[in-house]
Amino acid sequence: MWWGWLKQRDTWLFFGIALLLRGSLFGILLNQHGLHSAWYGWGAETGDTPGYFEPIDSFLAGHGYRPDFRMPGYGLPYLFFRQFTSPQGAGSGIIVLQALLGVLSVVVLARTTKILGAPRWASFTACIVYCLLGRVVVHDVYWFTESFCTSALIFGTHGWLAFQRSRSRTALVWAGAWLAWAVFLRPVQAIWLIGLVTH
Repeated sequence: MWWGWLKQRDTWLFFGIALLLRGSLFGILLNQHGLHSAWYGWGAETGDTPGYFEPIDSFLAGHGYRPDFRMPGYGLPYLFFRQFTSPQGAGSGIIVLQALLGVLSVVVLARTTKILGAPRWASFTACIVYCLLGRVVVHDVYWFTESFCTSALIFGTHGWLAFQRSRSRTALVWAGAWLAWAVFLRPVQAIWLIGLVTH
C-alpha cells in the first residue's frame, strides 16, 4: 500500500501542498498562540494540559499514574519524549509531532478521497481546503487531544477503507492501531469506530 503511494506523483504533490500551506499556517498560529513562555515549552496550554502530563511525570517519579482522571492516550507521546528530555523538551516535541502528523493527515485524507472514487480535482480540492482550515490547524499548537485525535481518525479510516478494498491484514492492523489510539485520546470516538465496522 505505502510503496505504491510513494511511487505516485500525486502523493508528493499532496505532500508539497501540505508542507507549504498547512506548514505556513502552523508557523503563523504557533507564533500567535504558542511562543509565550508556556511551562511545557513551545506550545499553548489549556486548562486540561496538566491533567494529561502530570500523571506521566508522577509515573516516572515512581508514584503511579496520578491523578488518573484522564485517558492515557495523549500522555503516551509525552512519556516517550520524557525518556530523553525535560518536560519542556517533551512538550515542544509533542507540538512538532502534532504538526508533522497534521501534514501527513492532509496527504492521507487526499488519498482517502481517491479510494472513495473522487476525481483527481476533488482530491486536490480536499487537500487544499483541509490545509487552510484554521480552526483545525490551530489545534496543532495546543496541548490537548484534538490534533492527534483528528489525525488518528483520518489514518484509521483510510486504513479501514483500504482493508475493505484489498482485504490486506496490514491495512487492518494499521486501521485498528490508529482507531484504538483515537479512542484512548477521546473515548467518544468509539462511536466512530462502531460506525465504521458496522457500516
